[in-house]
Amino acid sequence: MQHIGQVQDGQDKLYITGKVERMKDHDDVKVKQTGDEAILSLMRKRFAASIENEKSERKQGQDDIEFINGKQWEKDVIEQRGKGRLCLTINKLPTFLDQIDGDIRLNTPALKVKAVDDHSDPDTADVLEGIIRYIQRNSRANKIHSWAGLHAAAGGRGAWRVLTGFVSDASMEQEIILKRISDAYSVYYDPAAEDDDKQDGGYFILAVSMTKEEYKEEYGKDPVDFDLEGDEFDHWHSDNRVTIVEYFYKVKGKTHTLYQDNEYNVFTDKEAVDMGYSEEELKAFESREVTSDKIEWIKADGKKILDRERVPGSMFPVVLTWGKQLSVKGKIETRGIARHAKDSVRLYNYSRSNEAESISLQPKQPYLMPDVCMTSKQQKIWDKANDENYPYLPYHVDPEHPSLRPIRERPPSASSGNLQQLQIADSEMRDTIGIQKAALGQEGNETSGVAIQKRKQESDTGQYAFLDNLGDAIVTEGKIILSMIPEIITFPTQRKILGKDMKEKVIAVNQEGGIDLTTGKYDIDMSPEGSYSTQREEFQEKLESLLPQIPDEQRAVISDIMFEMQDFHRADDVAARLKRAIQAQYPGIIEETEDDLDENSGGGAIDPETGQPIDNGGQPTQEQQVDPVQQQAIAQQQQAMDAEAEKAKLDADIQKVKLEQEQAKLEGMKYENMQKKQLVKEDTLALLEQVLDEIPIENKQRVLNALNQLRAEG
Repeated sequence: MQHIGQVQDGQDKLYITGKVERMKDHDDVKVKQTGDEAILSLMRKRFAASIENEKSERKQGQDDIEFINGKQWEKDVIEQRGKGRLCLTINKLPTFLDQIDGDIRLNTPALKVKAVDDHSDPDTADVLEGIIRYIQRNSRANKIHSWAGLHAAAGGRGAWRVLTGFVSDASMEQEIILKRISDAYSVYYDPAAEDDDKQDGGYFILAVSMTKEEYKEEYGKDPVDFDLEGDEFDHWHSDNRVTIVEYFYKVKGKTHTLYQDNEYNVFTDKEAVDMGYSEEELKAFESREVTSDKIEWIKADGKKILDRERVPGSMFPVVLTWGKQLSVKGKIETRGIARHAKDSVRLYNYSRSNEAESISLQPKQPYLMPDVCMTSKQQKIWDKANDENYPYLPYHVDPEHPSLRPIRERPPSASSGNLQQLQIADSEMRDTIGIQKAALGQEGNETSGVAIQKRKQESDTGQYAFLDNLGDAIVTEGKIILSMIPEIITFPTQRKILGKDMKEKVIAVNQEGGIDLTTGKYDIDMSPEGSYSTQREEFQEKLESLLPQIPDEQRAVISDIMFEMQDFHRADDVAARLKRAIQAQYPGIIEETEDDLDENSGGGAIDPETGQPIDNGGQPTQEQQVDPVQQQAIAQQQQAMDAEAEKAKLDADIQKVKLEQEQAKLEGMKYENMQKKQLVKEDTLALLEQVLDEIPIENKQRVLNALNQLRAEG
């Protein structure tokens, strides 16, 4: 742990009414306060500035999340309706949110590491990419990313963090892990930061609240009595609770000189000494001073520093992802799906409550009862008519008014205006969110498959901003990890990585014959190929459509690739055997990849017993030498498999033809029955018309009615 002596960045930044302004150089802080006091004073000022800057956005975002969670009736509206009135919440918003959450889980992007200078190389870039994949897999990054993306779609903001720690209590080796931040609104950033990732700002603050009892249990002492400290500490306590923050801030690192010689080679002043350049020679080269930022971290309660250390790398280990953004009067407003749908949701709930209330107030037996028809004897039965299913309801017949009796009234029908209002509110809800019925798997106005797919595509396009912003945040995550790796993996070791096929490998790093992770400059971007699972699904889908068109001989040549892209048990073993058989039958048709070279030569591979790189002079091992008899057996096995597959395909075709014949036969029988039925009707009509004149006049009307009925039926 490194002790911080004084604040080195003299200026702070404030965001006031949409404009970035600089605070004064804190001369009073420098003069009156030193060391930890100066750090804490600056931290408190920055925390207050961030709270003030984000006050409106935080309130709206948290209200949006509560609204999606079911808090959809405003308090004054409930009071206006009065006690006993229905206030139904028909919450459809989670359905829309689930759709976006599913899209995020299905389309999480993969990362690609690229070499960007003369000291870097593609092989090291691939290893770094494998290390990042391994970190993501071990941290269950898919869950972390989907959690952040879900809350960005709900309230407009999601967040997670990058941590470092020791592999075990018995090891000095460190590892990088990802961890979700449950409440994205516990993250505060520099208001002057302009980039989406806020890495161009001067600080990040992560705040949590705990009770005073929890504080004492955690840190073994009572918290400061903030009531005696003044207004500066208003944000640090409330009732029985205190605020604890993790404060990340930039400090200036060492300054070094960069030189560029006449051949455009770039090197540092330290490298210049190693290269033997004199001061006079260096003066002739172009040069510039470079100061690198470092990230410091403290945990504090506003008055005391509880813990501190330096963060590896040059970036804040906090990742932010956003919802949809719009600049309003110079201030960025961020929203999720609920912001503009609230009124339509409230209208739907209001109309639905009124409809349910109207129906619930209607009696089950709506009768009008004359007084003279009711006696005390009958009243006992009538009073229970809504609760009991009587076979009949007796009433008293008045001798003076025998025509009087109970009359059953027709129940009031549902209000057509209210039903129309419900339909309008439901439609407006989908319109304001931008997700139509087709995207939710519901039946809409679209009838053809093309129309349904286009409407679903329009909905996906409308919500793409959430996925795109999450992809940018994942790239930021990769850059943070990339900046940490040279400081975390500094000594010779063996490191597990995850290949593009999601298989583990062990690679020697920072040692002779291995990969050097301490030199070179690398950058990171989203992979155009997508994640491995997406690539495999696309391959299988295209293979199903292309395979019937490929000749049998060519199909046998690519059979190893077909099995490599499957995910059932021992598919890789089958692929390996097929590859050896193809190599034996068609020498030279399979080009050796880097993985094949590693397997054959031992370059970069690790002996599991010694933990050292394998070197066997490039000669194949005994396990790698294939017996010619075995090769022939594998080839025969492949031919048998192909023949079996062809037979299965032929049997399927035969069954398909038989099924089509049976269907045609059934259609013919159906048509024949319809024809017979029509002939019977026509004969009957002709017979009726023939005997119509012979029928007596008193029966003729009855026959005419029957005749008209038959004609109406066709």
